[in-house]
Amino acid sequence: MTKDLTLYVGVCGSSSTHGPGTLINVGANMIFAMGDGAQFAAVDEKYIPAPLNVIDPGFPQTDGCFVPGAGADQGEFRSQRMDFPHGKVLMIPGKLLDSKVPITLDQLVVVSRGNRQPFRMYYHAQKDALWICDVGQGDGGTTERLFWAPDMNKRVAAAAAAGTPATAPAPYNWGWPCIEGIYPSAQQYALYDCPSEQERANYLNGLGLQTCAPVYTAVDAYTRGVAMPAGADVMWQPPQYEYRTGILDPQYPDYCGNDDNAAITSVHISDALSMPAVLRGKVMFADRVKGCVWYFDADADGHMDRTKPPHVLIANSVIVHMEEGPDGALYMADYENMRITRVYLDGTGPGTGQVAVPDATPAPTTDAYVPPANIPEAGGCFPGTGFPELGWTHQADGTFTADLTLGVVTLTTADGGTLRTRAWNGLIPGPIIRMKACQVYYLTVRNDLGAWPEGKPETGVMNGFHGPTVTNIHTHGLHISGESPADNPFVSILPGQEYTYQYRIPCDHIGGLHWYHPHKHGAVALQTHGGAAGLIVIEPMAREASVTPAAIQTMPEQYLMIQEIDPPGLQAFATQSGDRIFDSDITAAFTLVNGCSAPGAGVVVKPAMTTALANINVEAGQWTRLRLLNVGHQYNSIITIEPKVLNGVPCQLGLLAKDGVPLADAPRAVAGNALFVSLSTRLDVAIKCFVAGVVHNVAYAHVGDVGAEVAAAPTIATITVTPFLRPPADPLPLWAPCRPGYLTDARKVPRRLRGPPFDLTVRDALNGQKFTSPDTYIRTMSNRNLEAWQITGSDKHPLHIHVDHMQLGAVGVTNQWPGAPNWNMPGDWVDSISAPGAVPVYMRPERYGGHRVMHCHIAEHSDMGIMAVMYVRYGSTAKPFPYVKNWGTCPKAEPVSTPYGGNAAKLPGTIEAEAFDLGGEAVAYHNINIDRGAPSAMRVGEASVEIDNIGAAKAITYIRDGEWLKYTVNVTKAGTYFVALNVAAAARPKGQAPLGMHWSLWLDAGNFCPAPGAKGQLLRVEDAAWNGTGGAVAFAAYAPAAALNAFTLPAGIHTLTLCFEGAAANYSFDSFTVTNCGATPGVCRAA
Repeated sequence: MTKDLTLYVGVCGSSSTHGPGTLINVGANMIFAMGDGAQFAAVDEKYIPAPLNVIDPGFPQTDGCFVPGAGADQGEFRSQRMDFPHGKVLMIPGKLLDSKVPITLDQLVVVSRGNRQPFRMYYHAQKDALWICDVGQGDGGTTERLFWAPDMNKRVAAAAAAGTPATAPAPYNWGWPCIEGIYPSAQQYALYDCPSEQERANYLNGLGLQTCAPVYTAVDAYTRGVAMPAGADVMWQPPQYEYRTGILDPQYPDYCGNDDNAAITSVHISDALSMPAVLRGKVMFADRVKGCVWYFDADADGHMDRTKPPHVLIANSVIVHMEEGPDGALYMADYENMRITRVYLDGTGPGTGQVAVPDATPAPTTDAYVPPANIPEAGGCFPGTGFPELGWTHQADGTFTADLTLGVVTLTTADGGTLRTRAWNGLIPGPIIRMKACQVYYLTVRNDLGAWPEGKPETGVMNGFHGPTVTNIHTHGLHISGESPADNPFVSILPGQEYTYQYRIPCDHIGGLHWYHPHKHGAVALQTHGGAAGLIVIEPMAREASVTPAAIQTMPEQYLMIQEIDPPGLQAFATQSGDRIFDSDITAAFTLVNGCSAPGAGVVVKPAMTTALANINVEAGQWTRLRLLNVGHQYNSIITIEPKVLNGVPCQLGLLAKDGVPLADAPRAVAGNALFVSLSTRLDVAIKCFVAGVVHNVAYAHVGDVGAEVAAAPTIATITVTPFLRPPADPLPLWAPCRPGYLTDARKVPRRLRGPPFDLTVRDALNGQKFTSPDTYIRTMSNRNLEAWQITGSDKHPLHIHVDHMQLGAVGVTNQWPGAPNWNMPGDWVDSISAPGAVPVYMRPERYGGHRVMHCHIAEHSDMGIMAVMYVRYGSTAKPFPYVKNWGTCPKAEPVSTPYGGNAAKLPGTIEAEAFDLGGEAVAYHNINIDRGAPSAMRVGEASVEIDNIGAAKAITYIRDGEWLKYTVNVTKAGTYFVALNVAAAARPKGQAPLGMHWSLWLDAGNFCPAPGAKGQLLRVEDAAWNGTGGAVAFAAYAPAAALNAFTLPAGIHTLTLCFEGAAANYSFDSFTVTNCGATPGVCRAA
């Protein structure tokens, strides 16, 4: 048995407060590192007012290490004070290592001070130098620092000869917390570029403390190139290298998570002959957050060449320690992937020193792999009203079925660049998926990548880039189950296989805009940002629509889908995952809008660059509902809509919805016509432009992209104002939308009825933990329980939570973005949050038990493990679909329509098509409101259905698949009836498929079109051969074949619903006539 003895204890500290670090022997002495011991990186404003609350100056209220009577410069400032061990590299003299009692600070020798968190050190015996990795606070451009302390043996010998630590050589001073880095780039100084540096200086000045004065004086002299004046700390030394943001190795700009996050975790120099010459004697360092190891070139004297950037050696590895083995190889501990990596000269084996090299292996021959031929060109560049839509088939059991295939396409940009990439159903963006509340959908997703090599398998490594040919689909924003067979992101669809998802859209699902994309962990970035994404539209339920103002309901809709495409970055993901599909000759990022190519937000727009900008036409003086999705790559963005001409009249914007949920105060004014979008944001925006003929630019600017080389935000789309066709629209009324139970205001729930609060930090991991398994939970909640969460770090790592939206709590000015004031407002609902500071939100899992995935929506960060799973316990008393327990503030009763004109239309007789019922969208009719022609001939402002003057008739036009019209009728005589539609359409030319006639007629159907053959079906027409009436104004009766066209109507007041199905109708609909033909269907058919 051995007996433990505590040799030394610092005043205070722990692993969470930068406590002791590496132990190293130098001669007969022990050297160790001690962090600054600061308790908090940020302090609640109720203790210390902003901006001082982001530092830890050692206030008794917040500093668990505070020493009463020891002064106000404690906390982080202990790193500079010689009466504390914190923030220092210390030496235990060899003679004290066998001490029988704990030793004290005054027995130690201070080698250096001014460290924050010296996580790892390495002693290079050949150069007698100590290298120190110091992890920074992370609020400046270069806070990760690499220090070099030379002449260690001399200093140790001098310290031993001094007899007492007090007479030992003065320690090196690295400057923390007075200053943290001085080089934002090579040979350019940027002092005090960290906000916290300035705040600490203000704090000291306010108290008249001189703790940092010697460092400030030394740094000033150094940067001005003058001799150190009196009062300067001559032992202050600048870092050998410092970094945090941006690209470290320009040759590989797409590796190593070149964002704002970093944590230097290891440094090493190997002089072994078994190391490759390019690495021998070179300084290597690792960063666990960026997931890379780099090495430096050496100068003529063999020292680290600080004038050149480092080179990437290893990527996608979380190296926390490097150590030379007894065989001369370099061993690296990969914390994230739970492995040991061995580096040595190719051809050498275990052993010490140089090992005989066997005969060289013959050079590999040229890759024999030949990609499949005849890759189809991607469909795309759609107008705002012309997106293709996924065709659902309505089955006899009431469900809907459709297929969606992920395949390979070639995308060609306007200037001739090409990408070989993935697409849904051959389209970029994919087809719109349109669904309705209270319906069940079966979507079969097919993986058509079987002709391509599978790439790097997932086996053994959870995080990173792998499985490039395995896929699945995520319905982002839908309030449906996160378990199979619904929206389970852990489903794997292998190449050549398929999987059928079942989506039960709740009967109280709010209408809104959402989207879909692949979510196979390890391949999300490659597949989604290669173009495989599309829109989802959930149509409003009748209860919601019945309380929506007509002016909101009747606005025509247009779509604007933004996709950032970064070919060099995608190529890096492809290379790392062994993907053979992605390939491109494009060397700069660009943007797709509705599939049309445009410059990227960080790309220099050259005169020779051609683009094919998407354009949206809006009628002057009229409101249009712009439905926008941003599929961003790395940065949040500001979208502005402004006239192309100087001093032009701007359009008026009103924000209606975020992330598919209407605002409580819609339409909300938009300051400066600036719309903030994160990486998965959807916005519904009402827009009215005033001057016909004026073009407005849609500009797109990254937020926080310090590397962007454009002087002004590039234009990615245009809005053209067409002439007036109708009188100017009135201002929009205030819209207070109804809220189903799952979206009722969580802020009104008393604290006593809430669960415990939860703090969630999103940085290089979620609460410090990378993703390990679907069954490892970061949080467990109960269904319908409400919790107040505080989310920190979402400004750099936008956080998305599946299944349930979050409601913003008491957000304030510190949670707002420059350029988009008051964008984040209390009470707003979002499914992805990105905001500065600590963001209060309310989280309330509702209805669905099981897994809730949450992750950073920078897709490569998610692939690399910034992802977690919450588990929701499910109550067994809940009733199954389609039962709704709580309709919230929406009407409890299903709304019903009323006859147009006040009286039911009499049958038998003729009913004008435009005389459909009153009650609005989803109650009296359903209209996909993306088409708008001449001014509507009637019912203006009351219904969005297009009613035009066609010749001498008033007819309904722009009829689309899935729309319906309801008519209240008075059947004066029970019996059997025929029906005929009076329609007009020009024939399609020879060689094209006929127009076709597809519709059904229903008795007392309710507010939807039932399944084929269900109760209430009077007849169903599927006439694929019909090809018009001979002209666009040549109205003629269309009567179905007698074998179909005979149905029984009971006497009395009823509703008839005319459902348009199959292909778009392509005809003008004037009226329909219902004729009594006899007592029974048999008699009618015989007639």
